Amino acid sequence: MKSLEEIIKPFVNILLIAAFLVFAVSWGFWKFQNSNKRDVTYLQITTAAPPTGKRLLPEQRRIFALEFGKKFKDKGKDAIVTTTGDFHTTILIQGDLINEALVHEVKDNVDMMLGLREMGFKHLVMTGDKVSWDIDLKN
Repeated sequence: MKSLEEIIKPFVNILLIAAFLVFAVSWGFWKFQNSNKRDVTYLQITTAAPPTGKRLLPEQRRIFALEFGKKFKDKGKDAIVTTTGDFHTTILIQGDLINEALVHEVKDNVDMMLGLREMGFKHLVMTGDKVSWDIDLKN
């Protein structure tokens, strides 16, 4: 007759292997999730003048974003420009070409920032490969 230790030993080995597999799969899943995270940098423009009220309807802001996206494509830059939010108040520019230098160039373009504010946009979000910048246009 087999002793208790001889009977339990295979089950202990199976439990150890299962625990290792659970750990390995969990670690792999965690690593995959963290590799796809985007860093978000929040930027804020400051102006002394509030918007003068030349606001567009949500559909007009959406159409503007489509036309703005065509300008990127006409310049040979692959970017997707869309609007988000209930009233299309966030303009989103996504593409591999988006980098910190371009974001600061756009942010420092006072006429463009004021124009977006005047149209009723509240945020400009620019998203590159793994980094996003959220420019607050409300101030």
